[in-house]
Amino acid sequence: MDAVTLMAGPVAWCGWGLCLALSLRHCARSERLGRPSLIVCAALSLALCLVLGVLGWGAPSVALTVLGSVSAVAPLAAWVDLREHRLPNRLVLIATGGGVILGGAHALAAHSLRGYGLSLAVAAGVALGLVVVALLAPRLVGMGDAKFAFVIALALLLQGAVAGLTGAYLALSLAGLVAVATLVSQRGRSGGASARRLSIACGPYLAAAPWFALVGGPPLAAWLGAV
Repeated sequence: MDAVTLMAGPVAWCGWGLCLALSLRHCARSERLGRPSLIVCAALSLALCLVLGVLGWGAPSVALTVLGSVSAVAPLAAWVDLREHRLPNRLVLIATGGGVILGGAHALAAHSLRGYGLSLAVAAGVALGLVVVALLAPRLVGMGDAKFAFVIALALLLQGAVAGLTGAYLALSLAGLVAVATLVSQRGRSGGASARRLSIACGPYLAAAPWFALVGGPPLAAWLGAV
């Protein structure tokens, strides 16, 4: 293992820590999150990054490096989205910037820029498509969700086709189940008037998609290979 590869882990950890620090600062100043919420979200972010650090011990992959940047920001972004049904641009920018820069640096060191560039292009296409949906049907997809989808799609694509599709499918399925349950609950309480104004916070499900891919993708790929 060369010196550049050995440095990938510490550099990734420093980048993840910076993403978390910037996110905490923004939420404390601009989003008015209380100290308990900040502590819980920070602890969850650190736990997720610790898991990724253990999985990529010594030299995390490009996929884990990008996912770490997302995970450092995701709990805070998801909490704001659940409270206010919006994803703050600053948090989306921190996750996206951290993921793209750290992932690009790692891909450069690993001599895999071509594959990384292709993943970036596909992720941009996915985000652009969702931006169009957000403009045409804002109740279905928010603009913050569309922008956040770029780095989420990148984190999915870098894990491979099977894992990426698995993560996307599980996240969409969970969001659909929650939407149906919420719709039934609201219709039962208000006779359908509020059900027509149903709005689901997509941020938590977007943030969970790469983790679904990480957990569910390898077993599914192994099963498909054995069939």
